[in-house]
Amino acid sequence: MSTIILFAFLGWRLGKRYDMAVHDSEKDALTDIYNRRYIMDAFPGLQNTADKRLEKLYIFLIDVDNFKSINDRLGHNIGDRILRQVARTLSSVVHRSGYVARWGGDEFLLIIPCTDESGMKLLQNHLQRTIHGCIDDKTVQVSCSFGHAVYPDEGEHLYDLISIADCRMYHHKKKLRHTTERITQTLIQLQSAKR
Repeated sequence: MSTIILFAFLGWRLGKRYDMAVHDSEKDALTDIYNRRYIMDAFPGLQNTADKRLEKLYIFLIDVDNFKSINDRLGHNIGDRILRQVARTLSSVVHRSGYVARWGGDEFLLIIPCTDESGMKLLQNHLQRTIHGCIDDKTVQVSCSFGHAVYPDEGEHLYDLISIADCRMYHHKKKLRHTTERITQTLIQLQSAKR
């Protein structure tokens, strides 16, 4: 009887270790969302499913704006907390309809199957608004820049799609920077006029 109990315990223990090893190989240690390796391995299967269902895959690349500055001014603990909160927010919005991954440092990747392009634009706007309000430390203003690409319309390979999304994200970032600079200049001019 003790031998059966011992084998049962060893089986349970090995099963737990296997589950932990799978989790660690698929998930990002800081944010507990999928990591780059998992997405690269899963993407061919997502393509096959999308092709069978006549769906498109929307790939969003999301970058936390001025993240280096946040780390430099406020420290890495605050930076890590922001990354975790952004990851939680993205996961809660996407739910089970898609995949959320940490692609690198302060970049996140979303892959969402969909047939409706207008729905994706609404989702992007919703994500932007939600991320702006997700940080619990109100002394830190966090914004994100978004870029997207569509499989199969704009590419077949994940890296090609990410390259397209990356270009769009930097265009968005540049546009945001110009808007911020114009607002700042207008405020300075208004303050000068009051004097």
